[in-house]
Amino acid sequence: MANDIFGVKEVKKLLEEAGKAPAKVLTKAVKTSAKIVLLAARDNAPVDTGTLKKGIRLKAERRKSGKCVYQIGIFGASGGGEEFVKHSSKGKRSFYPASQEYGWTDEYGHYHPGYRYLRNAADRNTERVHTSILQILGEELDKLR
Repeated sequence: MANDIFGVKEVKKLLEEAGKAPAKVLTKAVKTSAKIVLLAARDNAPVDTGTLKKGIRLKAERRKSGKCVYQIGIFGASGGGEEFVKHSSKGKRSFYPASQEYGWTDEYGHYHPGYRYLRNAADRNTERVHTSILQILGEELDKLR
């Protein structure tokens, strides 16, 4: 069925069927699609020591209702990302991945733009993510019929 989707009516029908599907079907589709963004974020991340790239992870947030939400972020080796916190000589704390994502201002007031490795990973792969979700939902719903 996933290969037969041509128009809006077919997509609406598939999403209506997905609403009745078990949570594990939806979770599988979302997790597989989230991995696309995760790999793109790792590929786009700036590399100095490689710690930032290794710290980008997919984290599941389970709820009692059975559905699962995934978050892609900087969690670090310890899970909290403390290895990314830097302290200046003035005692200020900064989070290294945030400065690489959003940019920073140096001591002379010059702004250095960030790499936007997380945002670009999601923005540039929207089509692939949507296609992946629809394909997996279609396959899984066909199995349930």
